[in-house]
Amino acid sequence: MNEQGAKAGGKLRHVGSEVVHSRWKADIDPVLTTQPGDKVMIECRDGFDGQANPPVTGHDLDTTLYSTIDFRRVAPLTGPIAMQGAQPGDVLEVRVLDIIPFGTGTVVIFPSWVDNDFLLNEQRLDFPDAWVRSFDMDAAWKDGFIELTPRTRIPLSPMMGMLGTAPAKGEFITNPPRDFGGNMDVKDVAKGNTVYLPVFQPGALLSTGDGHGMQGDGEMCTTGLETPVRVTVELHLHGGRSIPGPQIESPDEFMTVSYGRTLDQAARRAMRYMIDYLVERQGLDSHEAYAFLSLAGDLRINQVVDFPHVGVRVAIPKSCFDPWEW
Repeated sequence: MNEQGAKAGGKLRHVGSEVVHSRWKADIDPVLTTQPGDKVMIECRDGFDGQANPPVTGHDLDTTLYSTIDFRRVAPLTGPIAMQGAQPGDVLEVRVLDIIPFGTGTVVIFPSWVDNDFLLNEQRLDFPDAWVRSFDMDAAWKDGFIELTPRTRIPLSPMMGMLGTAPAKGEFITNPPRDFGGNMDVKDVAKGNTVYLPVFQPGALLSTGDGHGMQGDGEMCTTGLETPVRVTVELHLHGGRSIPGPQIESPDEFMTVSYGRTLDQAARRAMRYMIDYLVERQGLDSHEAYAFLSLAGDLRINQVVDFPHVGVRVAIPKSCFDPWEW
């Protein structure tokens, strides 16, 4: 861990990726302690911890998957970062100021015999072989896009797949999302947006990782453009205000984020969270809030690959509220 700017009050701090962790833990020591208003530049390894980079090929994954990729190292987290004064029941506000990818980015389709692929579970014969494509992310950052084929350019839109606080109790693998955030794989965890996370432990203990150069809703082939990133955040604390799960605010929208073992379960939970928010914070009654979702809300799939939990969010336009106040 590399730290600069030891004084608080909006100073820029730095956390490197020399040491990472691979579990969400209720009891874990922070690598850095911040105060409200501090900015932190966090370096994160890619979601495969570099294990899918060249010269790894699809053939390697077909024939020697579990010796090529040590899945205990997948989805590494940088952190945790403590917020001074944070207590259970508070909210940690994470303003995403910038996300810069670098190094090598990869997109992977796993072998058809792997059981955690949403499409291949039903259509294995259409995708008999594993597939890996790699990209120079420093060049892509300069160009602003990747070239998937000579006729297919995809603009970069960096986002963080994993962002979360420490759980209320226990220890969890980093792959599925949970009520403290985790591997949400929401493409709106991006530059210019704000993520609100519930606090379950003193200090909040924020960790992040799994940066993507871009990812569509659903993360349908099981990966985004997995890449190392340097993400800069500004941290704030809201004492005494609790939320049941992550919330995201963009310049135009507000979102409640949830998860479940099925999309139905995840959708119901995200809708309930938004209804409760509209009643408690925006002054609607429960029927008005439910109707508002049907008239102006959007139900969106975050991801269908972070088993055993899939993810859903509900988004509403902030312009419908005058004035808008979180």
